[in-house]
Amino acid sequence: MKAQSVCAIIDTYNPTSILLENIAALRLRVSSHVIVDNGSGDASMAYIDEARRMYGCEVILNGHNLGIAAALNIGVG
Repeated sequence: MKAQSVCAIIDTYNPTSILLENIAALRLRVSSHVIVDNGSGDASMAYIDEARRMYGCEVILNGHNLGIAAALNIGVG
């Protein structure tokens, strides 16, 4: 499968700076990233906003924690 046809769906809940490191590692292997956030606080949202700015990630905000399965389904949809 070519990198052009692969999208990473990343489920987050109060991520740290590791989020940016993980996306940097993935970016050479996938063509796009979708972050589905499950209700992170303001401090963690800074990392999500930085990922959007640095890597062009699409961001979907759930507003509250729906769980990993729901977040991944939302990301696929």
